[in-house]
Formats: sequence, C-alpha cells, structure tokens
Amino acid sequence: MTSMTNKPSNVTRRGFVLALAAAMSVLTIAPVSRADEMDDLKASFKARLSKLKALQDSGVVGETFDGWVALVKGDSDGAGAIVSAENADRTKLYDLIAKKQQVGASVVAERNGVRNFGNAAASHYLKTKDGTWVQKKDLKS
Repeated sequence: MTSMTNKPSNVTRRGFVLALAAAMSVLTIAPVSRADEMDDLKASFKARLSKLKALQDSGVVGETFDGWVALVKGDSDGAGAIVSAENADRTKLYDLIAKKQQVGASVVAERNGVRNFGNAAASHYLKTKDGTWVQKKDLKS
C-alpha cells in the first residue's frame, strides 16, 4: 500500500512557478508601459502646444470648465483637428491619472479645467458651466 502525502506534485509546482513568473512580469511591465505612454503623451502635447496657444490667443479655441478645449468660433486654421487631437490626448491622460488616483476620469478632467481657467490669459475664452463663452477678464468670480 502506498502512502498518500500532501506534497504537491512537480507538475503543480511548475504550474505555480510559471503562473507566479507571469504575474510578476505583468506587474513589472505595466509601470514601464504606463511610463512610456505618459512620455508619448507629453511629447504629443508639447508638439501641439504652440499651435494650440496661437488658436487660444486668437480667440478661435477656448478651455471648458470640465477640462476640454473647444472651438469658440467656426473652424479656421485647422483648429478642429488641433482640438480633436488635444482632447483625444487629454482623454488618455485623464484615464491614466484617474486609475492612479482611483477616481473617475471626469473628476480629473474637472480638476484640470479649474487649473486651466486659473492659468488662462485675460484674453482667452473660457466656457462656463452654463455653456457661455467669456473672456477670462470678463469672468465673474
């Protein structure tokens, strides 16, 4: 009669070790890819910044209270494409920050909206919660 032991078989141990190794590789790769994604976003924002600022300075594009850019007036000078690209990148950024801070992306977006309102130049247009475009110099606190 053979005795039964509670020792795991080599197959079970090997499966556990492989599963552990796979989990560890995911945990070590995830931050690197997140960091790479942040670097890519930073580069994308930086490449577009001068065009976006020029559009804001000219009053074609403004910031919204909820963290987005939008056309104030009709689409001119390719503004629509700049707005779309900026908002697509902001969506990615807000999602990354939201996951890290364990909050909703809309919370992150609104926080950015507050920051952008504060940093806007006096002549820049801002879209308030009631949907009205106003220049910052005319914004009532």
